[in-house]
Amino acid sequence: MFGFPKLHCLFYSEFHPIQGPKVIYEVPEGSLTSKDTKLFDFDQFSDLVIPKTPLCHRLITFCTRNYKVVGCPITIESDKYERNALMFNLCFVFDINSNTFYYEALVKKMNIFLKTIEEDREFLSNPERKQYLLPTFEHMLEDLNNMCETRIMLGKTDILNLKLFPLYKQPTPILQHQTPLPLVDLSTLREAGWDLTTQQTISHINGINHVKKISQLSGVEINLTQKCVDNLAYYGGIQTVDTFQYSNIYAVKHSVNQLITNPNLQSECIHFVIPPGKPGPSFPKLFSLYCSLQSGITVGQWVEDNQLTSLNVDVRRFFYLV
Repeated sequence: MFGFPKLHCLFYSEFHPIQGPKVIYEVPEGSLTSKDTKLFDFDQFSDLVIPKTPLCHRLITFCTRNYKVVGCPITIESDKYERNALMFNLCFVFDINSNTFYYEALVKKMNIFLKTIEEDREFLSNPERKQYLLPTFEHMLEDLNNMCETRIMLGKTDILNLKLFPLYKQPTPILQHQTPLPLVDLSTLREAGWDLTTQQTISHINGINHVKKISQLSGVEINLTQKCVDNLAYYGGIQTVDTFQYSNIYAVKHSVNQLITNPNLQSECIHFVIPPGKPGPSFPKLFSLYCSLQSGITVGQWVEDNQLTSLNVDVRRFFYLV
């Protein structure tokens, strides 16, 4: 889902005052302690799971032969612990070639959460409370792999919500003369929690108004309007097109041939360029219109030559697909 890597294993490790680093809990069971089915030899990498104090409280990633392990070792210093410190790490295990960027904030957040509940009510050092960690980790593994989110509840007050978010590519900054074209019905996404700029701007984004005109109509400063449109583009709500003019000249690319072999694209094309509730031309006619576009012929001349006004075709939307 969303390209998130599969989480193969969770394991919780502590530094034992005599035995050194050891696995306390593992999900699935036997992932690291079974002789026959363990993913890797924990002892070979134990110094990376529970490292020296200067490396604690920061993300650590290391690779075994087949797996990538991400953790955030934590140290809590206090004279109530043996050796005056409690050292632990909840680690996440993935395929070695996985992009673990999506999980990094989540790994750190979960380990800090464990640190907090230990400092507040000795959750990790109290055996009766600590036993609830194993079913919690089992729940986490299943939820993150299946739903990309989970809710951690340890008692009535210790609650943590975790969710994986996709990584969006940073779009090119949008210029004043460009026209934002909605890819979804923006009105259905309107929320009371949206900032005032977005609420004022969104109603003027219709695929016709360019950014400068949207700024004028909404009464929002141009730089704020651009930031709002940039944000909508970042999350895939819009894409930008050049301002449509009848003096423009268009030509189709070789990719137009995809329309011939893809019935879904044909259906989307018909619904996009023909106004709702009006009869329009068949797909073969629409395709022939696209093929008739030639370099050197303006939109205005092309509309007259093909008598487009009698075909119930939205000219502006027709050229958005070119």
